Amino acid sequence: MTNVTNTYGTTVVEFFKYSDAEFQQLLDKRTEQYHKSSEGLHYKGLSANVDWVRDTPLEVALIELQHILKDGFTIVKVVTQPLWFKAILRKPEDVIAIELPKLAELALGEYEQERYQRNVAETARQVAISVERSERQAAAAAAKAADKKRASDEQKALADLLSAYAEPTEVAA
Repeated sequence: MTNVTNTYGTTVVEFFKYSDAEFQQLLDKRTEQYHKSSEGLHYKGLSANVDWVRDTPLEVALIELQHILKDGFTIVKVVTQPLWFKAILRKPEDVIAIELPKLAELALGEYEQERYQRNVAETARQVAISVERSERQAAAAAAKAADKKRASDEQKALADLLSAYAEPTEVAA
């Protein structure tokens, strides 16, 4: 996640303010995923569980696994087949305690970015509504002006016709 700050007030209006409830909901979801998911041993992201897989006989895999367990990992689940061994390991609690604040920081960044995108979309929607309203008002004003001009032109034309076709009045001699 990049540390780009989202700026409001120049091109984006902050319609959706920061909400602790929304952020907490996202954080709870990310924390649940963190504890449920299982990733490879050298996975760069955050996950409480690690997939440890060896394509070796069980004896060799168990010897290698014992070195990993010395680092504080615990076994969650094991699946074995001939020449294949997979264990889901849980990270040590001190590692999890270090990763959870990082997870919260990442969730906050994700929440802020998602909120900013919602605000960008709402700003664009509100601008479009305002422009459409302005265009409708301008079109209505233009139509009203055209109607007035037409009525004025009709009155002038009628006056011209009446004067042109009026019977001449007799002049007394």
